[in-house]
Amino acid sequence: MRVHKSPHEQRLERAELHIQPPDDNAKSFKIALHVNPSQIEVSRGLVVGDVSSANSGRGSQRIEKIKSLTVKFPKLIFDTYEQRTSVRSEVIDKLEAAVAGNYDKNRKVSIVTLNWGKFTESSHSLEYTFVIERLDITYTMFLPDGTPVRAEVALSLRQYLLTPPDAKAAKAGQEVQQRDVKKGDTLQSIAADSYGDPRQWREICRVNKIDDPMKLKPGTRLIVPPAPPLTAPTPPRVPPAPPIVARARLRLPPIWR
Repeated sequence: MRVHKSPHEQRLERAELHIQPPDDNAKSFKIALHVNPSQIEVSRGLVVGDVSSANSGRGSQRIEKIKSLTVKFPKLIFDTYEQRTSVRSEVIDKLEAAVAGNYDKNRKVSIVTLNWGKFTESSHSLEYTFVIERLDITYTMFLPDGTPVRAEVALSLRQYLLTPPDAKAAKAGQEVQQRDVKKGDTLQSIAADSYGDPRQWREICRVNKIDDPMKLKPGTRLIVPPAPPLTAPTPPRVPPAPPIVARARLRLPPIWR
């Protein structure tokens, strides 16, 4: 018997975190979320300062700083009960290692890229590259021998701000290269190796006409084009402060003066 799928039925996309360790020789790895998030908090902000004019006495405002984007997952659930394996060694240790990577001797950071279907396949996709700012873990289930098999994680990510790539990456980004995909490679890790910036993965995807960037086959030869020019994000427009209407001076009777 043939089963006909509804035209409205869609494939379930699993959210994933791709982590590039700070060590240039270390391979990137991914952590697939066992349960897709039910809530994501996105925060943007500005630091606005007051500017006053000594001549007019009027006040105005100006943008002093644009705060980096933050994304918070209030509750992620990881469960290895069916496999009877430790959720700590399977998942949590990797997340903790990504946090610890932020404090190596060279003060480099582990770069975390969020991939989740249509949520990150948008005009804002380059913004979804982060460092882990905070990680809170609650173990909620254990086997009789004490093995943790379920954990609830509150994860806070702060946008990774681009810094100038090292000389090797800068030189490599100026010429067309070819690269064979190895096991464990992702477009983000290849972009990080080639350009010093994992957020430039879309250029590699476009040039090689890759339909599904999540399914790279080992042995595939990719063309790595020169690094695209960097453009600074356009700061959001802040409406001018409303004009201050001068108050009429109150004249008091002589007896009250």
